[in-house]
Amino acid sequence: MPKLKDIFVDTNLAKNFCNPIDPELREFIRWLFFQGALVVTNKIIVEYNDSCRDAKSRSSILVIIAHQTRINRLLKITNAQLKAVTFTKRELRVIRCNAKDHEHLKAVMLSRRKMALTEDNNFAYDVQNLTRIRGFAARHPQDLPYRAKM
Repeated sequence: MPKLKDIFVDTNLAKNFCNPIDPELREFIRWLFFQGALVVTNKIIVEYNDSCRDAKSRSSILVIIAHQTRINRLLKITNAQLKAVTFTKRELRVIRCNAKDHEHLKAVMLSRRKMALTEDNNFAYDVQNLTRIRGFAARHPQDLPYRAKM
């Protein structure tokens, strides 16, 4: 299997895919259609569905997931994989994001490039600063090296 250019997109940003105003966000959505691979879990798919259920846009995150599923480019992290990753007591003390986002942190940890697009400052801090992740996180696609071969 080729090395996928994978990225995790948090729900708080994915809701903007339906009507992207920012040209960089439009370019990022185009990149997801033709080159990128979304990192998803069952939980994030439910969150996407709740936030974009009535969206009729061709750039909706649910349309992107359907497209990537058809072409076998969606990186789905299983519940078993998530359960296999546990945080140490020390990590649990320093994690800033909400407990409901711990599963998302694990998904980023299990992804190849450890990259996340989010508007949640605490989640972004954890992605960038937890020793086992040391990934990339940003609010805007242009602030991430998502196009780079890594």
